[in-house]
Amino acid sequence: MYPPTLTIAQLAESQGVCTKTARKWCLAKEHPLPSYKLGNIRRIRKDALITWIKQREEGAAP
Repeated sequence: MYPPTLTIAQLAESQGVCTKTARKWCLAKEHPLPSYKLGNIRRIRKDALITWIKQREEGAAP
């Protein structure tokens, strides 16, 4: 089980991708995965991840 906010490493592990890919999702120019930095660590809210995945499944832009 993951905490309410994920690090890039936790995001990558949960989605079965490498950390470079997870970081690219967050920093994408079009339709990025919503995230924020807390100190030097980028964080992703679990509910934002779920919404982002649903939008990708539906083919809808955020």
